[in-house]
Amino acid sequence: MTAPGLPQTKQAKQTKPRLSLNRRMVIAVVCAVAAVAVLAWSLWETPSTPMAYQEFAAKVAQQQVDEAQISQDGVFFTLKYDETHALYRTYNPDSPDLKERL
Repeated sequence: MTAPGLPQTKQAKQTKPRLSLNRRMVIAVVCAVAAVAVLAWSLWETPSTPMAYQEFAAKVAQQQVDEAQISQDGVFFTLKYDETHALYRTYNPDSPDLKERL
């Protein structure tokens, strides 16, 4: 109680705002995470078209290879006049003069 003549003050109840996760929000977050995971996987796993090494060597001799990356897994390359801009691969025969021919 307060003395007469003094203003009465109300005690304000302070509550912290609560974060409520409803079912729709949870579903939206799960879908977003799944979409990002699928996108990351598709970018990580770049599809390539296999090609026989003899055919690849013929394209190198004809100067049709645009770019090539030699790794232990194989040779990944693109062709100059390929309208699909496909990535091709062939096995790496450990040819010592392959880099010079490219």
